[in-house]
Amino acid sequence: MSTIKQLVGVLVGLAIVGALIFYGMPGIRDNMRTPELVKVEVRLTNLCGVRDDTFIVREPETGISAHFSDGVAHMRLLDNRKIQLAVSPAYPDFAYDGELVRVRDVVELVADCSSSPRQRQFFGTMRDQFTK
Repeated sequence: MSTIKQLVGVLVGLAIVGALIFYGMPGIRDNMRTPELVKVEVRLTNLCGVRDDTFIVREPETGISAHFSDGVAHMRLLDNRKIQLAVSPAYPDFAYDGELVRVRDVVELVADCSSSPRQRQFFGTMRDQFTK
């Protein structure tokens, strides 16, 4: 009788641990479902003092990118992807790679040029050449 109670206790414990892992770790759930194609609206908040067309939004894994028009870019991506702010290929001598952000229906990306000395130098040069 005690062996059956121990077995039931172990099984209940494993079920609880399994549920905690499954529901407590969104990455596991995300990997178990089929990604869906979604329309993404990306809004740019430009704190850099350069024109918005200096930037693009890109999905680094596939290389898909979009340009901003009036501070907004539109993309169609799988909902398990991440996007980031980058400098337009029209300016190959410069680099800016923003943080990776998970795809949602509406995403706001902030271009903040004061975040590091390297970026401040880069955008100081950009401001000199491409002021609004």
